[in-house]
Amino acid sequence: MPTLTSGLYYDSNIYQEQNNMQGSLVGLISPAIAVNSDFSRHSLNLYLSARERYVFEDANASTLSGRALADGRVDVLNDLALNLGGRIELNQDELGDNDVPLTSKTGVRYNVYGGYAGASKTFNRVTVGATGSISHYDYHDVESVDGDVLDQDNRDGYRYDLIAKVSYAYFPGLSFYGSAEFNERNWRDTGSSNRDSNGIELLAGMEFDMRGTIHGSAGVGYLSQDYELETRQDIQTFAYNVELQWTPTALVTVNIIGLQSIEESYVFGSAGQLESYAEIAVDYEFLRNWIFSPAFIYSREDYLGVNRVDNRYRALVKTDYFVNRYMKLGAAYEYERLSSDRPGVSYDRHLLGVNFNAEY
Repeated sequence: MPTLTSGLYYDSNIYQEQNNMQGSLVGLISPAIAVNSDFSRHSLNLYLSARERYVFEDANASTLSGRALADGRVDVLNDLALNLGGRIELNQDELGDNDVPLTSKTGVRYNVYGGYAGASKTFNRVTVGATGSISHYDYHDVESVDGDVLDQDNRDGYRYDLIAKVSYAYFPGLSFYGSAEFNERNWRDTGSSNRDSNGIELLAGMEFDMRGTIHGSAGVGYLSQDYELETRQDIQTFAYNVELQWTPTALVTVNIIGLQSIEESYVFGSAGQLESYAEIAVDYEFLRNWIFSPAFIYSREDYLGVNRVDNRYRALVKTDYFVNRYMKLGAAYEYERLSSDRPGVSYDRHLLGVNFNAEY
């Protein structure tokens, strides 16, 4: 199924700065195509997309990205399945993002190449499964505002993940699960900049599939990341992973997302960051073809090894009007506030725009 999304919006702070805020109109175009099999057994899915964000006041602040995904399932038996997949991502950070050098002329480009393989087996009410994945990150050098080259090769590296999961179907629509995920991260940085590490996440929770009422999963547990360099601060904390969709009425859908994870940091002096994320979004169907959607998002980034914590608040409201089954018109407003204990980093940002979506 091909789709095309285009939009025009005003960004009050394109560089995400506390002072000397610069506003601009921003154009957006994003084509995509999805191909899904309809086999009676097995499955194969392909997806291609691109996204260009053009900043009219400063073309250097524009970004371009794209994705190619493929995944499939082989039903060996009625209760045994193999899963395979791969991806190629072409990404570009926005100017002002934490991972972009302050003197960079444009956003940093990087590619991600990845693949995974897994299997799952059902024994009556019990399902066991395991999946292994590998991702390679390849960063491109970027030009500085002075014309110099800012080397980004030290950020290249590999990430390996292995997750094992056991679930028990208590009754139709409700399951209990436990999972263990192991990761190893190997980066090009060496010496005192070495960021290599390994970690584990243990979760226990419930999965819901009560169509028309609630769907998704919720789990809590333990999270840790140990760094190879002894001067790096290891991380041990609690974990949570929530992704629920609740439908209290035929006209209202509530989506709740919560996640805590340990990610890489490129802030000087910090090897890793503890990221906490929470989101609640509501879709209200005013009419059969008109949906109103407010949302609130909170995220917290704790940079280990340096005295810095960023709290990010986003409040947004959007509305979508379905002209017919192929076309949709939309409008949205978003307010973003970053509050940091690092001087000069906090900022406010307003985004207001319209968009058009067509699909066949």
